[in-house]
Amino acid sequence: MCWITNPTPDIGRFGSSIFVERNTSTKIVLIGAPADSGAVYSYSVSNNNGSIAVSSPITVVDADKTLTSSSEWGYSISGSDNAAYIAVGSPGHNNNTGFVTIFNKSLVKVATIESPVGTNGRFGETVKISSTGQYLFIGAPEVENSDASNGKIVVYKNTNGTFVLDQILENPVTDDGMKFGKAISFNELTNILSVSAL
Repeated sequence: MCWITNPTPDIGRFGSSIFVERNTSTKIVLIGAPADSGAVYSYSVSNNNGSIAVSSPITVVDADKTLTSSSEWGYSISGSDNAAYIAVGSPGHNNNTGFVTIFNKSLVKVATIESPVGTNGRFGETVKISSTGQYLFIGAPEVENSDASNGKIVVYKNTNGTFVLDQILENPVTDDGMKFGKAISFNELTNILSVSAL
């Protein structure tokens, strides 16, 4: 057993989001601390016959984005099983408009995905990448739809390493204050999607 403490205590909510690489003895582990502007830290964690070793943290940033006091960078983190694609959400950025950044396993930025659903939607509050990295689901639970419902799920499909907008799912319950997209899950084949509305 081991534990990892917040390397920057001034940035709170460390551990609110976690991604762990699968199927390898030495794993990439990303931990979010989304209070205020937010922060994300990457660790290399290895298990050698029951002895767990944890590296010093690396700060994960999108160098093309200037975070503000309410960006909440690291609010959500998800990745493919092999960590080839890792998504980090920043739903509070730009007055709750939000964005999501995609990194590769080396933590090099692949793309920044801006909200396609307008302002105030908290795009990136939830992110989920399928186990193979084929699909990316991003929740924007605060966006107001034309039928007075709230929330959208934006679906991207991986095409030759680029996540391309595939479809947008709206809250199916009209005229309701429940926020569709607060949580997202799917089965192994990614052909059944479950979405909560709170």
